[in-house]
Amino acid sequence: MSQVSKLMNATADDIAEANNVTSSFTSVMGPAMLIPVRQPPQLPPLRYAASAGDGKSRSRRRGIIIGLGISGSLVALAAVCVAILAHRRYRKKASVRLGSRFVSPKLSWDKNQYGLERSNSFAHMIKGGDNKLLTGVSQFIDKPIIFVEEEIMKATTNLDERCRIGSSYYRAKLDGEVFAVKPAKGDLSAELRMMQMVNHANLIKLAGVSIGADGDYAFLVYELAEKGSLDKWLYQKPPSALPSSSCTVAATLSWVQRLSIALDVANGLLYLHEHTQPSMVHGDIRARNILLTADLRAKISGFSLAKPATTDAAATSSDVFAFGLLLLELLSGRRAMEARIGSEIGMLWREIRAVLEAGDKREAKLMKWMDPALGSEYQVDAALSVAGMARACTEEDAARRPKMAEVVFSLSVLAQPLSVADAFEKLWQPSSEDNIRIAGSVAAR
Repeated sequence: MSQVSKLMNATADDIAEANNVTSSFTSVMGPAMLIPVRQPPQLPPLRYAASAGDGKSRSRRRGIIIGLGISGSLVALAAVCVAILAHRRYRKKASVRLGSRFVSPKLSWDKNQYGLERSNSFAHMIKGGDNKLLTGVSQFIDKPIIFVEEEIMKATTNLDERCRIGSSYYRAKLDGEVFAVKPAKGDLSAELRMMQMVNHANLIKLAGVSIGADGDYAFLVYELAEKGSLDKWLYQKPPSALPSSSCTVAATLSWVQRLSIALDVANGLLYLHEHTQPSMVHGDIRARNILLTADLRAKISGFSLAKPATTDAAATSSDVFAFGLLLLELLSGRRAMEARIGSEIGMLWREIRAVLEAGDKREAKLMKWMDPALGSEYQVDAALSVAGMARACTEEDAARRPKMAEVVFSLSVLAQPLSVADAFEKLWQPSSEDNIRIAGSVAAR
């Protein structure tokens, strides 16, 4: 009772008097009692137990808040992805504008003419290009690149002569890599077709192209052949046109190097004639179109006159004739045709016939005719064999010229150590027509 009276601000006597109770309150058990209150009671704050319904409500609110947060994050992430995609597409259009303006009709050809599906055309591949990398332009190129014309002009100091490599190429450092660039002239469709169809170690690799402001091709960009073109090594001693950074070899080509170059070119032609579908004719084999790598391996370039061979077996004979002239230039260090004193025109293929038909004096005449820069480092019998091979290649009757397979076989033997080559050196020495036929039959085996 004392606790109740304290809470209600009433005395125990007042409560007893109001309820007519005279006995002790501790023993009273019964109905409710009246409590007189003179001042507001001092009741403690009410305490409520948490109900199950309240817990569910709070959990529901928490779930809503978490869901809204996750949804907002996903929306923000999607917005970022859309922005990145739009930025990439903008950069693609800005860096390489690949539309009808950049696709020359000269690059369209039919399957009937070249045996190629239209879907493999260079123009089609450019339309489907990805940024600067146009994957699949040809079987030969892993990642063909569209270069900016201004970058090439800057890299070559506006085609400065100090950047020239050989007769037609310029040295250019693009994106940290050094290339050989060739100014585009005339119709490039044949050259680009060839790059689609060929893949050989002795053929130069096309790395990409450059498109000018007029939408036509400005440059072809090739792998770098550090030592330049063969003509600078044969006709100029030392090869002054080569950049100083790459001119660290002897001033002339040795006999072994010349044989190696001849074999490389022959292998490249053999591939074109017999291992492409359809067979191809290069059409412009000459010293300036033979490029030399750092280790003086030869690569054929200059495919502007290339074309498919016809069904005629002699269709590739023009390349064989040109290769014969190249052999003569390697032997003599002179051009196949050049002006002499007065109005005389020197023709090496005629001169070599006179040398080889000199009977017992042919060795002496050949040594006098050979490039004096070679000195005495070659064997006369080997030189006679190569000279006989060159004469056979330059026969006036195209049907009598050897196939490149025969030439490759013979040069491969001559390039072997002397103990192996000795037995074959005289195969191409044309002492009689029988020797030439024997050489051809041995090579065929």
